[in-house]
Amino acid sequence: MRKSNHEYTLFRRRENSGPRSSGKNLEWAPCSCGKNRAFATKRNYADVGEYLKYGRSKANLTQMEVSLALEYSSSQFISNFERGISLPPLKKLRTLVSMYRLNPDKLIALMIDSERGVLHSQLRGIE
Repeated sequence: MRKSNHEYTLFRRRENSGPRSSGKNLEWAPCSCGKNRAFATKRNYADVGEYLKYGRSKANLTQMEVSLALEYSSSQFISNFERGISLPPLKKLRTLVSMYRLNPDKLIALMIDSERGVLHSQLRGIE
């Protein structure tokens, strides 16, 4: 998967059927540039990431310590969460909340707010 010229979309070309292909069936939609692409909305989890980084710092833990506790081999996963690129898997959230001693309601609210923004941008103009 690679980023398109459109800031808000990701796509996979049909020709991508090599060993790195996920094999998932995607819906193809015409783009303004005339090429067929599968569209996905870019998410921004910066607020969630800042809260997770704050919690880790307050707990005096390194990214590597957290990644090992979550059974990741690299601290890159934690870095991605903290930079707002992705969210931790739901299975790992309970562990993070416990390790960081975070308020689960605040984390839930931040996650919902992030998704609310995506929904608003996608549903505008639909009656």
